[in-house]
Amino acid sequence: MRSGRSLWCTLLVLVWAAASLPAGAQPSAPQSVADPKGRFTIDFPADWRILTPQTGMVAVMGIAPPQGNPHRASVNVIVEDLPRDMSAQAYAEISEQMLKTIFQDYTVVQQGPMAIAGQAAYYRYYTWRTNKGEVFYQVQVYVTAGRRGFVITGSTLNEPESTRRDVPIIVQIIGTFRPITKTL
Repeated sequence: MRSGRSLWCTLLVLVWAAASLPAGAQPSAPQSVADPKGRFTIDFPADWRILTPQTGMVAVMGIAPPQGNPHRASVNVIVEDLPRDMSAQAYAEISEQMLKTIFQDYTVVQQGPMAIAGQAAYYRYYTWRTNKGEVFYQVQVYVTAGRRGFVITGSTLNEPESTRRDVPIIVQIIGTFRPITKTL
């Protein structure tokens, strides 16, 4: 029953995303990006700028082209080694404690189990406010593979024009995430 509900939620999100694209909008052709360390792949629209930082937890970040405001939509992938095997939901619950501590006015909009790349995952949509008073809308998906954790985060301003334009693209990008598990 639970997997049926998560499939239903995923389908609703995808239908909403497809219906939310502005009339006549054509997403640009995807560019597949492989993690430099061989841990995952993810596809971004061709017109997004891709960064692969050499240090820190962010392995890959895609940034949307300018849309007339200083804040552009982005999607990043964080990879971390976990202390033990855990479910995606347990990983998300641990992460949420940190989010509550560091983000002002952290508010969950929706969350629950889902599947991505045929693996159990956990998603969370939430908002938070910066010290400057800007409010962001973020989509996070947690995936685990053994003792490796992945957090895919999409971000945009929490204003109607930005969320209508950016969230469907963010969801589409996140849906292309594929962890690479090496077999020996």
